Amino acid sequence: MANSKKKCLILFLSADLSGSTALKHAVESDRPPRWLRTINDFYSDFKVEFSNFLATSEIKKAFNCQHLSPNYSLWKALGDELIFKVEISHEREPAWYVAAFSKTIMKYSCEIYEKHSYLENGNQGLRRKLGVKGTAWVAGFPVTNAVISVTYGDYERDDYIGPQMDVGFRLSKFSDRRKLIISVDLAYLLTEFVTELKFYFDGRKPLPGVLDEQPYPIIWVSYGETRFSTNFKHCESENWTDRENDLFKDCDAHNVHVVCKDFINEIKEIKSGGYWMPFIPTGDDGKENIIFPEPVEYKVEYEKVSPVWQSSEKNWENADDFMDTDHSIGKEKFQNMLNLLSSTSSALPTPTDADQSS
Repeated sequence: MANSKKKCLILFLSADLSGSTALKHAVESDRPPRWLRTINDFYSDFKVEFSNFLATSEIKKAFNCQHLSPNYSLWKALGDELIFKVEISHEREPAWYVAAFSKTIMKYSCEIYEKHSYLENGNQGLRRKLGVKGTAWVAGFPVTNAVISVTYGDYERDDYIGPQMDVGFRLSKFSDRRKLIISVDLAYLLTEFVTELKFYFDGRKPLPGVLDEQPYPIIWVSYGETRFSTNFKHCESENWTDRENDLFKDCDAHNVHVVCKDFINEIKEIKSGGYWMPFIPTGDDGKENIIFPEPVEYKVEYEKVSPVWQSSEKNWENADDFMDTDHSIGKEKFQNMLNLLSSTSSALPTPTDADQSS
């Protein structure tokens, strides 16, 4: 289980099997139904393809990651969606993972299309809908977001919650089989270097309930040339700023980087704390990342909340002695909350394999 006090930056990569709902509801006589085999193959084969692309020397060389080894894992399987996670320790890792993930989606979408050639005569529209779409984002822990250990009987899993997680899930609605949607924070990390990734911008759009619904830059990476590709054009948006219009006339890495930096600074002003430029925490070697260093304001915020973790380890003894009014909920209220959570979780049934996969 993760250390809830550890400073870390985690990259989340979501692969969603699109068109599967229509496939599951299509009339067919096969047993077991073809949709079941499709989803089973997706669960087993996608990760294999992803691992293969991560190990490809051409991709590792393109992003200067020859010395790095993959350290990702599957975080959640949500129905037809697989969400992978990787703790970032090197500034080149995000581009390496995003490039490999993008190529995996492109290849798998083409493969699944060919596997369902039997639909060509029966339902061409259904076949064209089958594919994989993706979303990628980063979230920093443990200040802006939090790691919570969830226990159901003998089953344990780390769960990740917080504002940046909400952004990632909200952004997924903009992805399709042409667009790998990426968060602003991730785009900022990717565009620090000149990469082989091609970026696109669909203007700003509000995300329900997120960042006070300030219009959010919709940035994406192309999967490459597939049968699903079209001539990409930037969508016109009334939420574009004049500066963004000028920058995205040439949507290169430098211009994307400027837009992302501007937006993050904009949100920092609105939020007045709790939001900062993404950074890679100091590694086990004790050396601070030079390219993405830890902001001074983050260090201050981390010190503010560290007593909360210390008190947790001491069963909240003398909690009122150190907790200030900005962070305190009081020992009595906290204990009541713990009692409620305890009584609720004890009443939950032990999950089956199917429950854990969803």
